[in-house]
Amino acid sequence: MLHFVSESSDITLFDRSELEKSYVPAGPAAPIGKPVSFDVFGFECLQCQVGDARVVFAPLKASELIQLDGIASNQLFARNVRGSLGRTKVNKDIAKSILNTEEHKEFLLFHNGLTLLCEKLSYKKDKVDISNYSVVNGCQSLTSLYEHRGKVTDELRLMARLIELPPGSAMADKITHHSNNQNPINARDLQSNSTIQRRLQNEFSELFKGAIFYRIKRGEADQASLNIDNDEAGRLLLAFDLKQPSTCHQSYKILDELHGDIYARPEVNAHRILAIYEISSKVIDDLVGIENGMLASYRLTRYFLMYLVRLALELDEKGRDFCENPQPYIEATKGRERLKSSIDPVIKDLVIDLNAEVRERAEAGSPFDFKRELKSPNAIRELGRSIIANYQKSVIRGRAYAFGTEWDSFEK
Repeated sequence: MLHFVSESSDITLFDRSELEKSYVPAGPAAPIGKPVSFDVFGFECLQCQVGDARVVFAPLKASELIQLDGIASNQLFARNVRGSLGRTKVNKDIAKSILNTEEHKEFLLFHNGLTLLCEKLSYKKDKVDISNYSVVNGCQSLTSLYEHRGKVTDELRLMARLIELPPGSAMADKITHHSNNQNPINARDLQSNSTIQRRLQNEFSELFKGAIFYRIKRGEADQASLNIDNDEAGRLLLAFDLKQPSTCHQSYKILDELHGDIYARPEVNAHRILAIYEISSKVIDDLVGIENGMLASYRLTRYFLMYLVRLALELDEKGRDFCENPQPYIEATKGRERLKSSIDPVIKDLVIDLNAEVRERAEAGSPFDFKRELKSPNAIRELGRSIIANYQKSVIRGRAYAFGTEWDSFEK
């Protein structure tokens, strides 16, 4: 076998340790398996049975909680619907209490506590033992404690609700949903652990590890040079792929009722999202060319331009090929740079035509009411037809740029 591999230049052999280091699981991160004991000497804990779940309410030392594995990496919060939300009012108040050591002995009185799910739970008189666990509520608190661990004393305790459930229990999802109430849950939070969003995040991790991070949870942190938020990716897909820029301001729909329409299509993958994101970055750059400053700064304008770019690409054979499958374009030599260089003149030409349309309307005594029309599907279609017709004439006459021509002439 080794001889065969050594003679084959297109085969790479990985051992188990290398696979474990580089493999990205298809689902969420596994619970923390390392057993841990908490000292509850001098405190009485409440133990009860609720259906199939055994529950222990225990005041746990913060100094022991911050020693748990997976806080820095966020693995401990794998089931949580969001990461740390940063400097929210709740988190600022928690930090104040941590820094004020005089309040540590009273922390139990005014903190809501933590919720941990675990597969094994044991309570004896002076200690609580758990294994295979994750925190489903309390990410904000534990993160704040960890960040200020130099100030944590043994007097500081948090009330913890420890729940022993069978692996894969459906009840775990209900507990996760209902226990997150310190910072309100939105549609994005509820989709953060969906199979579709995890698949997309895993694809980005496999293809662009360390360079691009696809963020699916609020507060989720990564050291990648480029972070793409899934809700913004959804707006771009809605405007570019589904041609519905008028809906992009309705944030609550992106990861809720439109989630399946936007993300569950087989063509939606990391390459498509990255390609459309790169186009969007040039759209944002070229907004400065819009003569009407208020129109340029209006948020829906960028998504309307994404819609126009899609219509312009469909006039061009290579553009249509790109819309169908952007992957070869991203994977081409200097693909991302080449894509942005090729699409930039197209966007600039569309901005010129948009400016002309706005001027003509103003001169005719019917100014462009962009705040109303950019929210109207019918108005957008009519405006799009007019602008694209002018753009197409300019391309035919050699006065405007076509994507295919620019792509083929890159660095030639």
